[in-house]
Amino acid sequence: MRIDDFSKWLEVHTDLGTRAQSDAKSRCKRIEKYEGDLDQHFINDSMFDLLERFKYSRHDQEAGISLKHKIIIKGDEVNGTASLLNAANLYYKFCLASPPKK
Repeated sequence: MRIDDFSKWLEVHTDLGTRAQSDAKSRCKRIEKYEGDLDQHFINDSMFDLLERFKYSRHDQEAGISLKHKIIIKGDEVNGTASLLNAANLYYKFCLASPPKK
C-alpha cells in the first residue's frame, strides 16, 4: 500500500474529516495484514475478489453464512465488514486515479 500517496489523495479528493481519513488508512492497513497487499490486489484483478469478500449483509448473518474475509471482527460483523469495505473502496478509487506500478 502506498500509504503516503493514499493519505494525500484522501485529503484532496474526499470530503472526509481528519478522523475519518485516519480510520480509512487504519482499516486498509488491517486489511493488508490479513488479506495481502492492496496494490497487488488491484494489479491482479482490480481488487474485484477482495471487494467481493467484504460484501456481507444482515441477511447473510441471519442465514448463518460465514464471513468470506479473514479478518476477525469483535462486535457487529455486518457493520465491521461494511467499514472495511468502505475503506477498501476508497483505496480502489485511489488506485483508479493513481494505478500502482506492476
